[in-house]
Amino acid sequence: FHFRYCWQDILLAFFVNENYFTKNHQFCLISSTPDEQVSSLFQQLVTVDVPEKNTPFRIEINEIDCTIEQSNESKPIEIIVSFLQQIADGDQQQIGNILCYTIGEKECQTISFGIDTKIRESNDEKIVFLDVFDQQFQHITKIYQLHQFIREQIIKHDNTSLFVIPVILTKNSTQLQKDFAICDFPSDIVSCSKLVISSHRIESQSVRNIIAVVDNGLEKQTVYDYQRGINILKLKRLSQSCRQQRIKKLGIFQNGFAYKLNITDFYKEMIVDVDIQRADLKKYILDLKNLGIDVKKLFEKLPQGPSVSKLEQALKTLKQIGLINQIEVITKNGKSLTLYDNMSLTYASS
Repeated sequence: FHFRYCWQDILLAFFVNENYFTKNHQFCLISSTPDEQVSSLFQQLVTVDVPEKNTPFRIEINEIDCTIEQSNESKPIEIIVSFLQQIADGDQQQIGNILCYTIGEKECQTISFGIDTKIRESNDEKIVFLDVFDQQFQHITKIYQLHQFIREQIIKHDNTSLFVIPVILTKNSTQLQKDFAICDFPSDIVSCSKLVISSHRIESQSVRNIIAVVDNGLEKQTVYDYQRGINILKLKRLSQSCRQQRIKKLGIFQNGFAYKLNITDFYKEMIVDVDIQRADLKKYILDLKNLGIDVKKLFEKLPQGPSVSKLEQALKTLKQIGLINQIEVITKNGKSLTLYDNMSLTYASS
């Protein structure tokens, strides 16, 4: 459990509603980033903190807010290069990995290239930017080969304090990139820092030994364009709870810094509501009614449910377009529309 999306909240509501279980049961909630709103649902929830080796579970995170005028990759590049220089100069206590969130593969590539360029322009001999996934190294196909190649580069650059190895994680990443991002370096490789640049879709990857997180607070969400009849990607703000989940990935392991980029265009009003409170409820209601679920009772069990007026308005609209009847039972037309994920209920019923 990492992020509070609509269906995850609905699933949690099932678990806390004993009417949906016919046998005695125990629910085990496993999360690297615990959420107090979720934990409060379970009155008899026993909390067990699992430490990472000898590191305490609860660690203070130094959160730094950075306000920028518009979404671009220049600020993350500036922050990361400055942080890497601090590590190389010995201003940070230890070498560790950096996790940078952005919105897509193109942005990931831009950040990686920009950091490489800035390091080269600075002529800082203490830092080497080593892209082991560059096309010229396509012959490397195994983790142990990567580690051996890194050892060779360390010997070659014996005056270097820090080797920065970028790893881009998107839906098009290779299995080698994914495996390398989550594995530890061998004990004899001590001067390397992974720079994991990640799109929102794969952030459940368990990147270890993180000492800094850079988060732009945005994601690209697939939405259906009814005029063109195709799916498009739309830029979306993350809720505050989702941003905290991202930042808490840092505190699992050790002390560190979380750089939160607040874009003025998007944060004129800070979003604090979770997804279910901002969602169009009609599709969720219809899917649940198709399963024979009492929507009103279930929504009372949500960690942070929508307002009663919003729920009633959604039910009223479903009645008006004939997808549920006056006693709020799903109709034949309503059942047929549950088969389609990306269809406007209002347009389809007209």
